[in-house]
This record gives sequence, structure tokens and C-alpha cells, in this order.
Amino acid sequence: MDSAFLYVEKPNYWYRRNRFVKGGEKTMGLTIHWDLELKGTDGDAFGKLQELKTLAERLPLGKIEGPAELDFTAFQKAYKAGKRYGGWKHWASIQGGFADGKRIVKAFCLHLWPGEGCEAMNIGLRRVDNSENWDWASFCKTQYAEEFVKCHLLVIRILDECKRLGILKEVHDEGHYWETRDLSKLGQNINASTMMLATLFGQLEGTFGKENIEAPITKKATHITKLEVDAVEKLHKPLPPDSKN
Repeated sequence: MDSAFLYVEKPNYWYRRNRFVKGGEKTMGLTIHWDLELKGTDGDAFGKLQELKTLAERLPLGKIEGPAELDFTAFQKAYKAGKRYGGWKHWASIQGGFADGKRIVKAFCLHLWPGEGCEAMNIGLRRVDNSENWDWASFCKTQYAEEFVKCHLLVIRILDECKRLGILKEVHDEGHYWETRDLSKLGQNINASTMMLATLFGQLEGTFGKENIEAPITKKATHITKLEVDAVEKLHKPLPPDSKN
């Protein structure tokens, strides 16, 4: 496999598009990261993702595709030819293709899109070298979602279900909603992130010219407002209740 697609194990680091970011540091836009794991058969892995899809179908997601098997041979052919492989499977294959030089024997993925402006979630499981150990690492940037609270909570709700299914290993939520379940804390973090990005892109525009800088934050400021928080709290159940463990 191409050296650009090596999976490197680094404790407390999360792979972000060709660079590592130490756990807890701010990246370019508020993001939720997760690691998954499972010990079992191909049927066990696919079954977990199928169960997750059943839950996802009850949520107000923008799109649900899969679960499906990822074909890394087909992906490599398409990549080397400068083409995309299988629509959403292209980015899922990039995320799942880091194997530290080992052979990926099997990989399945469920593709979930929370909503407009939000990155998609690729929830997958893959195993290497004929072992029974499955893993996956991925992330979803919610910073630029048009309905920020809804999309961020949808991602958290899916990860709650991953935990219930016994496949969740670790979560790092830059909005700190995962560990606190506090919307005011989430609000503080998205507003701080928005202000930081607005300042950064403002400086870039001043240096290189506004016509040469284009970023989501310059098109739409993603602030969580008191009105939005009040609306979510008034509903009490904007999403199905969290899984009980």
C-alpha cells in the first residue's frame, strides 16, 4: 500500500488528513474523534454495524448508506488512476486504509451524514492479518453544520449506541459535550472556536486579499445561540434518549 496510507499507532494522537494532532488541541474547526474495537468474526462485525444502522434509521440524519464492505484493491486502482472509488467509500477507504504495513483482510463501513454543512460519519470495523481483532479510527467535524446543535448531538447519539453495542474504545469531543452532556459547555466551545477561526481567516484575508481566501467560517459564522439552546432544552428529547448501560 502507498506510504501515504500508513496507519501509525500514537497514544493520545488522532490522525487528521496527513498530520497528527495531540489529544485536546484545537484543530481547524470543532471536531469529534473516536476509536472503535471488536473481537469476533466477520459476521459479528457486520452485524454490529447493521444493528447501528437500525438505530440510525430512527434518527433525523441527512443520509444513511451501508453497511458495506470496502474493497481496498479497487480503491488503490482508482486512487493511482486519479479517480474516486465508490462515492462515499473513497474517503472511508482512506480512513480505514492505515494498517502499519499489515494486510487488511476485511473492512466494513456504515456511512452516516448528520446534515447540511457537517462532515459525514464513517463508522467502520476492519481487521488485519487474519486476526479476530477489529478496529477503526475516524472523526466528524461539526463546526460548519447549518444546524450545529442537532448535528453535534446526532454524532454523540451514534457514539452512545456504539458504546451500547460494545464497539466503542475512546472518544475525544473538542466541544466537551461527550463527557459533560452540558449544552452550555458545548456553546462556550463552539463560540470560542468560531471566534478563533474568524480571527485567523481575517488575518489571512488581510495578508493575501479577501478574494484569495475562501473558508466556511467566512461564509457562515457557526455560533450556538441562547435561542438554539433554549429550543433544544424545551424539547427535552431532541433525539432518542441516550442508551442505558
